[in-house]
Amino acid sequence: MIFAINKKIWTSSLVLSPPGLAILVLCVLMYVIEMKGRKGAWSRFFDVFGKNALFIFMISGIIPRIYGLIRIQDGVDRAGNTRFDTVGGWMYQHLFSPAFGPLNGSLAYAIFHILLFWALCYQLDRKKIYIKV
Repeated sequence: MIFAINKKIWTSSLVLSPPGLAILVLCVLMYVIEMKGRKGAWSRFFDVFGKNALFIFMISGIIPRIYGLIRIQDGVDRAGNTRFDTVGGWMYQHLFSPAFGPLNGSLAYAIFHILLFWALCYQLDRKKIYIKV
């Protein structure tokens, strides 16, 4: 009766549900914006993403790698050794998790990065810079 969505074992429901939901949202947005012509300030958010989708894809892979290369001192362990953490780990542990809790902190961390990518693409859009293949 229940078909579990489980990331650890990559169930078929996990593999199919998020893309299905994404396609459904995309279809609704395309219908409202393109077919019904209801553009407005709210659709500008999606417009910026669409104009530089390749750039967003590229930086979404580069930024986590940069985070992994940069280490931040994060206290001292019991043996007196200095502990280091990555930028992403430090941001989650010291900014998002304390403010929003462990589960919602992870969501806030993801939303922060989406908004960061949007802000970068917005600046490119303002300057009429579009990255294409």
